[in-house]
Amino acid sequence: MDLARLAKDSFYVTVGFGVLAVNRAQAARQDLQKALDSQFGDARVTVDERLKVLEERLETLSDQLESAYDTFEQRVEKVLDEFEDRMPESAREFVRSARSAAKEATGTLRELVGREGRAA
Repeated sequence: MDLARLAKDSFYVTVGFGVLAVNRAQAARQDLQKALDSQFGDARVTVDERLKVLEERLETLSDQLESAYDTFEQRVEKVLDEFEDRMPESAREFVRSARSAAKEATGTLRELVGREGRAA
């Protein structure tokens, strides 16, 4: 059980950092755009086009990370459901509590990451 929990927690942290990295890259892109606007008037069109492509790619990456996270979470939940079904009733309650706490922590992390993305 500890190995599965460790793997799940590690994945959540990795996805969280990935989303944070995407958000920070978007913020850096916006800062770069502001700096370029003030320095390179006519070249702005080309830069804007490239920045738009970069932003689209970052959005695609963010969507892919979210999709991978959801897929992984579903797989982990299925394995944990099967594992839980094989446990004695007294242990099941403990596992349910641990899973509930993990889901709550994940929700909190997603909320924090979402706030970070909106701030960027």
